[in-house]
Amino acid sequence: MNSNELPSQVINELSAIAFRVAMGVLRDRDPALDIAQEVLINTHEKLPVLGGDNRIQAYVARSAYNRALNAQRNATARRDKLEGKMVMNHPAPTKVPGEQAELKSIVTSAVSQLADRQNQALTLRFFQGLKIREIAMVMAITEGAVKTHLARGLVNLKVLLEDLEGVL
Repeated sequence: MNSNELPSQVINELSAIAFRVAMGVLRDRDPALDIAQEVLINTHEKLPVLGGDNRIQAYVARSAYNRALNAQRNATARRDKLEGKMVMNHPAPTKVPGEQAELKSIVTSAVSQLADRQNQALTLRFFQGLKIREIAMVMAITEGAVKTHLARGLVNLKVLLEDLEGVL
């Protein structure tokens, strides 16, 4: 698509993709809407370079994912900085994690040990709730490749968790 204008139906579809990806990462509506808007503005500026609809959709999904991750990192850094100041003034009481928190920690740790593509696919699917199609756009691979990474990741995750079961 070489024109500088997109039909409103395409804009709505791109907006929905950007919002869904950002929402999957951030789990907060307002920042996700802000990111979707930023991505659409940036995409409009880059239309002449992007080419066809598939490239535009992939660009929107990838941009939304990257911007959401950056926003999440920035928020975490600000929170950590603030909590660091609070810790100096008022030490927080230590909490004993419950079984559910411990289980989540174990699974998250095991997922992080998987191959990068398997880790990314499982994280996007199960922790961020994205659909196969959206994961394919974010990872810039086919839907079949996403399904393969998910299947292999689940098999490898099962092996890792079974190994950990013997240690725990």
